[in-house]
Amino acid sequence: MRCSPAEGEQIIKRAIRDISHRSIHVLRIDQPINDFYELLVERKDLHKANVLFVTNIEEFLKAKVEDVADSSLSEKLKNITRPLAHLSLLQPKLKEQFSIC
Repeated sequence: MRCSPAEGEQIIKRAIRDISHRSIHVLRIDQPINDFYELLVERKDLHKANVLFVTNIEEFLKAKVEDVADSSLSEKLKNITRPLAHLSLLQPKLKEQFSIC
C-alpha cells in the first residue's frame, strides 16, 4: 500500500500489536537496489516472516523497466514505475522461493 512514512509506521505498529502471534519483519530500504528478489534471497532473516513490511521501496526502484529481454513485454511495462513492473515480473519467482499468497 502507498502511504506517508508516518502512516506507514502507525500501520506497522498496529499490525505488530494486533497479530503479535505472527512473525512480522520490517525491511527498511535505505539505499538504491537493482534487484528486490536478490535482496530478499540474501536476507535469510526474512525468509520465515509471516508478514513482511517494506518501507521506501518507491524511492529506490524509480527507474523505468528497460532491461527486459522480451521487447514486447518491455514496451508494455515502460510506462509503469519500476517498483510495480519489477514486482510483477518477479511474482512467479517470489512464489516459488517464498510461501506467499
